[in-house]
Amino acid sequence: MEVGQVMERVDEDFYVKQDGKVIQQSTARFAIQRDLELLAVEEGSKVLELGTGSGYTAALLLELIGESGKLVSLDIEPNLTERARGMFAGRNAEFHVQDGRLGWAEGAPYDRIVAWATPDKMPKAWVEQLAEGGILVSSFLMADMADSMVTTQFRKEQGVLVGKQIERGSYISMRENPADYDLLGPALEADFVEKGSNREFFWFSTDDPTLDPKEQFLSMKKAEYREQILLETEYEDFRVYFLWKHEKGRFTGSTGERSGFGMVSDGLAFVDRHGKAYSTSEPALLHFKKFVEQWLVEGKIGWKDMKPVLQGARAILERK
Repeated sequence: MEVGQVMERVDEDFYVKQDGKVIQQSTARFAIQRDLELLAVEEGSKVLELGTGSGYTAALLLELIGESGKLVSLDIEPNLTERARGMFAGRNAEFHVQDGRLGWAEGAPYDRIVAWATPDKMPKAWVEQLAEGGILVSSFLMADMADSMVTTQFRKEQGVLVGKQIERGSYISMRENPADYDLLGPALEADFVEKGSNREFFWFSTDDPTLDPKEQFLSMKKAEYREQILLETEYEDFRVYFLWKHEKGRFTGSTGERSGFGMVSDGLAFVDRHGKAYSTSEPALLHFKKFVEQWLVEGKIGWKDMKPVLQGARAILERK
């Protein structure tokens, strides 16, 4: 059965609402469908799910694997795990309280592994517990900075995980216990965080150790609008290129009104999600525009041109 058909059959509200309250389901429907299509689940598959959450994705997976398959689902939140056990009592599924990065060795090997949260690197347990020919779908940080996550598809071939495909999107970072989630979104990985009202967080992150995150965050707030340097539709492809290239002084950040990525060189310059460029100086803007021109000369390398590869336990981008 196709993923889209299964999503039409399964009532999401049944899982995300309980006693009039909404159970946190941080993953958007379109992202769930995309990742389940990447997972390519077959009837009879044994699947390891990292992040039980509301149980909605578990319900979808059970429909896809059928009665002959098996689902093992892990979460760090005991209440969610217990709730899922009750909802799926008698089904071909197990629910356990466990840090997802450890996997669940007792049920291995698995034909498919899917993670609804992002580890900082590829867990050794996942590699060991994935069956030969199996598929793994998870997001990973592609740089040592916030908002650098990319969703990936790996297949195990001759005992090695081989990167096949990347897609837009990411999930909250994996943590050992629920209390670690005081911050939200990219702020979890940021080098400097400023708290706003209504649980808003403004942040700055860089993989350049020579930069002062707080100082550059303040510069980002002061940056002035200069010009439109990208089409809004080009932003995501350019972002992948930015993550692929290891340019000195690169950063990601959000001031609330503006979010994006850029570089520090004789000042600070960045592009926001609408393709608009901001900078604190003309030299900084010119430096960043040269990087944009380089991207144009190389043919606007983007999502379709890249694949994930493992460098040790770290997932990075590589051109196909």
